[in-house]
Amino acid sequence: MIKSRAPLRLGLAGGGTDIKSYSDKFGGAVLNVTIQKYIYCTIDTNPQSKISFTSIDKKLKFVSELTDDLNTNGDLMLHKAVYKYVMDNFNKKVLLPLDITTYSEIPSGSGLGSSSTLVVAMLVAYMKLLNIHIDEYEVAEIAYFIEREYCKLDGGMQDQYSASFGGFNHIIFEKSGDVIVNKVNLSRDVILELESKTLLFYTGISRDSENIISHQKESIINNEVSVLNSMHKLKKEVDIMKDALNSSDISTFSESLNMSWKYKKNTADKISNSYIDEILEHGLSNGATAGKVSGAGGGGFILLFTPLQFRYDVIKSLESFDGQFFDCQICLNGAEAWKQN
Repeated sequence: MIKSRAPLRLGLAGGGTDIKSYSDKFGGAVLNVTIQKYIYCTIDTNPQSKISFTSIDKKLKFVSELTDDLNTNGDLMLHKAVYKYVMDNFNKKVLLPLDITTYSEIPSGSGLGSSSTLVVAMLVAYMKLLNIHIDEYEVAEIAYFIEREYCKLDGGMQDQYSASFGGFNHIIFEKSGDVIVNKVNLSRDVILELESKTLLFYTGISRDSENIISHQKESIINNEVSVLNSMHKLKKEVDIMKDALNSSDISTFSESLNMSWKYKKNTADKISNSYIDEILEHGLSNGATAGKVSGAGGGGFILLFTPLQFRYDVIKSLESFDGQFFDCQICLNGAEAWKQN
């Protein structure tokens, strides 16, 4: 049996500039960090010479005879697409009878890059199974191709790279299409300080990022000045935030989080709503110094940057909302796979 896991990520700055319609014109940049919440995958042989896919958290299962005509539509689309891609490109189109099972520690539609992280987790498991070595860039590139080209799912490029590399990453998306991942190596003191101040509140809303990203793409293609200006400002915050972290300037980091959220909201109508605004207002009025939605917006997780002395007050202030808090510990490792003997 092969097992793997890939970490989910928090988007800190620049999210949206990794959409190709923007980065191909202007170049994009993001700053993100992976956290100790994972998507797991196991691969085992199927004794009945069939192929089966199971998502434990979504309570979905698909079983099929081994066939070249595996339909990649419908439920568990990504599971099917990864299997088909790997068999075609890494196993000489020889179909293997396998049971593939996945489990996410976080609800889908969370804004933590779960779809891309799922693909990365499955890919590294298959590579371990087939004893094939590909580096972090190749894993991310293949994951991006499967999700965006193979399955035609809208989205940016940062999630695949964050899940593959892990840790704090400053990722640059060149106009040429090249992607450069720069590791941001922070002191243990800064990491502990960030962990102590980061509260993650799940809104209970599983949002559809595709609609928001589709709107952003349309605005970019149509050269809408207000949206483009906000995107440019979002990209500038990446360097401001990165420099703040490198110099242990937590106050400037907090201010940059707020500015990033302000600019992010201007890039599409559905990024925020009255429910999200109310949660952020409660958090900020009870001691949080910054707040933003992780990911495309519309729901999922809200990051509330909160000094320790106000942590309890912020948590109490959100008791009336239909959501829940999750712990946040930073993960410095990327996707990994191992063999269970």
